[in-house]
Amino acid sequence: MDYDIAQFEEKLIELSDLERLGFGICLLERALPMFYAFQAETNHAGMGEVMASLAACWKTMEEGRWGEPAFLTSNECEKVMPDSEDYDSFYTSAALDAVDICCSLLDFIHAKDITSIVAATQVQLDTINLATQRLLDEDGVGEDHRLIQGTTSLLSLELNRMQDDLFFLAASSAQSEPLAFQLRRRVLELNYRQIELIRRAE
Repeated sequence: MDYDIAQFEEKLIELSDLERLGFGICLLERALPMFYAFQAETNHAGMGEVMASLAACWKTMEEGRWGEPAFLTSNECEKVMPDSEDYDSFYTSAALDAVDICCSLLDFIHAKDITSIVAATQVQLDTINLATQRLLDEDGVGEDHRLIQGTTSLLSLELNRMQDDLFFLAASSAQSEPLAFQLRRRVLELNYRQIELIRRAE
């Protein structure tokens, strides 16, 4: 499926910095389950760093204070990025991308540069696209694969979620409730922390 990253950039431009961070949080909440699956298979370190990245995002969202996160910097987070040559896990690429998104969001907290959010968006779409293609290339969808939403629909599902997130964030300012509370409820109610692409252990 084709997609144009520019369409997301145009809508992100219309949002406030806090709303852009909210979009990034949605991306990261959906990306991290793949990192957890990778870690469970490989015992790779880095849980503390990715959780600290997520915590830094939520702390900024709740307090509205920008700058270098107290938890860690993007350079420190980048050190836990797995080397694709060291692992043969199905989740290696997705785990690498999840850390990449963490780093992009930490950069955004530091500088509020919209290109960091655009980069995170591109990474998330590339992750889903690559995982889908890998499954389709491996002799079709066999017994060792379970796709909750169906292989070919995963990218479409993510694109729709991104569009819905942007619409939600654009409308959030009309609500009296702080954005952090609105966003937290959305993440929980829509099960953003549920992994949707699972390869069963051989």
